[in-house]
Amino acid sequence: MAARLRGFTVAAVVLALALISVTVLTLLGLCLRTLQASRKTIDTGSGQMVLEQALEAVAQAAEKSDSAAVWGTNSASLPYSSDAILLNQTTYQVTVYATDVAVTSGVPFAADKRLKLLRATAVWRDQQQGRMGYGVFRASSTRLVHEP
Repeated sequence: MAARLRGFTVAAVVLALALISVTVLTLLGLCLRTLQASRKTIDTGSGQMVLEQALEAVAQAAEKSDSAAVWGTNSASLPYSSDAILLNQTTYQVTVYATDVAVTSGVPFAADKRLKLLRATAVWRDQQQGRMGYGVFRASSTRLVHEP
C-alpha cells in the first residue's frame, strides 16, 4: 500500500495567501500615509519660512524709516502687499496686511510712536508639484513693528 502524503488543503493555502495579502497591503497603505504626512510637514515648514521672510522684509523697511509705505496703510481687509514667491517648485501666494494698534479707547498706543500689526498669510496648492490629494495649504503669522 502506498503511503499517503499529507499536505495543506487548497482552502488553507488560499486563506494563508489572503491573510498575507491583507497584511502587506495594510503596511503599504501605512507607509504611504506616513510619507504623505511627512511631505505635508515639510510643505508647512517651507510655507512658514516664506511667510516669516516676507514679514521680516516689511518690518525692516518699517523700522528703518517713518516715511515707509507701511505707515500710511491701515486696513485689515485690503492687503498692504501681495506677492507670489517661488520656493522648491512651489508657488506661495503671500499677502501682508498692516493695521494700527490702538488701546481699547481707540487712541493710538503711544502718542510719539506708532505701532503696526503686520498679519501675513500664505496660500499654496499641491498640484504645482504633481502631488494630488493634499489640497490647499494655508499658514499665517503676525508681527508688531514700531515707528523709528
